[in-house]
Amino acid sequence: AGAWQTGKPAKKRKWKEGIPHEQEVGTQRTLSPYNIFVMSMLAQMRHGDEETDHSENMKKVGDMWIAMPEEERAKWRADGEAGSQVAGAVTFIPFKAAPKPSSYQMFVKHMTAQLKKTAPENKQSENMRQIGHLWRELPQEQRDSYAPTPDQLSASAAKKGGEDRMRQPAQVRTLSAHNLFVRAMHSQVKAQNPQLEQTDCMKKVGEMWRAMGTEERNRWRADGEEGSRVPGATSLVVPKSANRVSSYQQFVRHMTHQLKAQEPTATQADNMRKIGHMWRELNQEERNKFAPPPAAPPPAPDGEHAGEQMGGIIRPEMGGVVEGVVDVHP
Repeated sequence: AGAWQTGKPAKKRKWKEGIPHEQEVGTQRTLSPYNIFVMSMLAQMRHGDEETDHSENMKKVGDMWIAMPEEERAKWRADGEAGSQVAGAVTFIPFKAAPKPSSYQMFVKHMTAQLKKTAPENKQSENMRQIGHLWRELPQEQRDSYAPTPDQLSASAAKKGGEDRMRQPAQVRTLSAHNLFVRAMHSQVKAQNPQLEQTDCMKKVGEMWRAMGTEERNRWRADGEEGSRVPGATSLVVPKSANRVSSYQQFVRHMTHQLKAQEPTATQADNMRKIGHMWRELNQEERNKFAPPPAAPPPAPDGEHAGEQMGGIIRPEMGGVVEGVVDVHP
């Protein structure tokens, strides 16, 4: 592997023969044939003429890739004849621990809670401008007093799932037959019809898929005759810790069901605009009613029991109605 192909000195590997160092926790990432080809070609172009325009080089590399047959492209896989010669085609990515919050972040959190109580009508942007001004007026000694305590650091790490993420191994994800077919055929359709827009290209691939029978589709599974040839059919995915559902998300779920029942012809975009406006009109006490229990987020409400599970938004001044939306069970 030559360092000249990336234009940078080769970095010291953290693994040997694909096995990470025993002290390292992370996952191995393999670049696609296209990314490896681009990395190598750009380095060669820069090596020949360092003053060339990057955008022009990218266009040239793109044209070269489009004109390349599938057999030639396969050589640029990480384990292929050409791709295996490119440094960085396979890299080891260690998991990063949750970042330590700064004094300024702790100050923002503290002041945001205060401003929401003293001026609940303020917008978040107004609060942030005020907090920024207050921070600039503080001397260094007072700023240091907002440095996070050990308990706050532990709470922050637990909230972001840092410890759980470190313990969980990466999982193997296998793409569906449809995804593998799209990945393989998209480049072929684009090469045959370079004038097609992305949307038209995807429509054409979709038509090809719908015209196929079940037996032919099965050949595009990851373990099938066609699908097994597609690079990236199986990849490692680092699991993310489940985030706690917010009050706003619960509110969106609840109101979406009501709006769909009352206005089935309305688009999702229209519903989301209404829901966003309704949320901004709620005070903090009403928003807190939608907070999930600490133990586990409740399931999404559905059907005729949506009003019983979540409860309605009671607005005395509006007779139990929010922006024309009546609760299912008043």
